[in-house]
Amino acid sequence: MSGRVRPSPSCANCLSGGAVLKAFDPVAMDEARRVMGDAGITYCESLSAALLDIDALIVVTPWPEFREVPALVRGRHPAPVFVDGRRAFERGSVERYEGIGL
Repeated sequence: MSGRVRPSPSCANCLSGGAVLKAFDPVAMDEARRVMGDAGITYCESLSAALLDIDALIVVTPWPEFREVPALVRGRHPAPVFVDGRRAFERGSVERYEGIGL
């Protein structure tokens, strides 16, 4: 794992489609802001802030802090779509799981 950030075509596609994005990274927040810019993205100071009022979430880095995400979103109605970009989580750990990658 590293603090390296690359431009994301999927983020650009979401933004062009009208999505409102929030971002949190415990290591690479400044680098993410530099690479992705500020247009349409709210950079959150904490994981809990990033998980407020969401319809979906995408985990693309397996930082230890993100292990608690399933517990933090469990029981929400409606349940957010949980996209696991590294297949680091068990499918049954959240209600609406989508695994991609690896």
